[in-house]
Amino acid sequence: MEFAAGRVVNLVGPATIYFTPPPPKAKESPIALAVAAGWMKVVSKPPGLQLRTPGFNVTVGDAIVVLHLTKTVAELFVEQGDGRLVEVAANGSDGPAHDLKRGEQWTRNASGAISTQSRASKIFVDQMPRHFIDPLPALAGRLKSPPTPVVDHEITFAEAEPWLAGRDRAVFERRFTSRLRDPAFRKEVMPVAARYPTWDRILNPEKYEPKKTADKVEANKAPATAPASAK
Repeated sequence: MEFAAGRVVNLVGPATIYFTPPPPKAKESPIALAVAAGWMKVVSKPPGLQLRTPGFNVTVGDAIVVLHLTKTVAELFVEQGDGRLVEVAANGSDGPAHDLKRGEQWTRNASGAISTQSRASKIFVDQMPRHFIDPLPALAGRLKSPPTPVVDHEITFAEAEPWLAGRDRAVFERRFTSRLRDPAFRKEVMPVAARYPTWDRILNPEKYEPKKTADKVEANKAPATAPASAK
């Protein structure tokens, strides 16, 4: 992905990313990329980029970083420039902040502990995609017309669930509400519907229907015995 001002992001899968452009009134703010898994090399130029991961946020201005995320480990290498890393607590709030410097590798392990070292580890380098060793090329300027992304398929519940369980769950609940119209998606949600109270009105509409009041009918009661005939 190539953005204005020379920012480049190269993502190697299997990987998952969610891109959020800055609000119209905040064009000078960093572009936010929520990353759940995969390898990523980023060339950042002012006003910068923010990489949001389950365990920490990284904000860089003029820098080059390599990020690797799995279900258990998050690793970041600062190839060039500097930045700032803010740990994310289990409840989604900001934790301790750390200044990033060129050449450092930062790691968050399965227990949530953060560690750093002054150079990239051999394991990190050996596992890294080979083309990440070289500078990322800028290719957009060579294209007469940029290609239009094509939708592969609508997101399934299995694909959506990690985002719905993350710290931005409110954002993704709103985004995926329309998928509840799909019977297959809806069927997978129902066993765990209690996790998503904002969807309850859609999933269980009968709970929100007005209660019907019984019509009051006054019955004409016939006399218990007929009146005696006059003789």
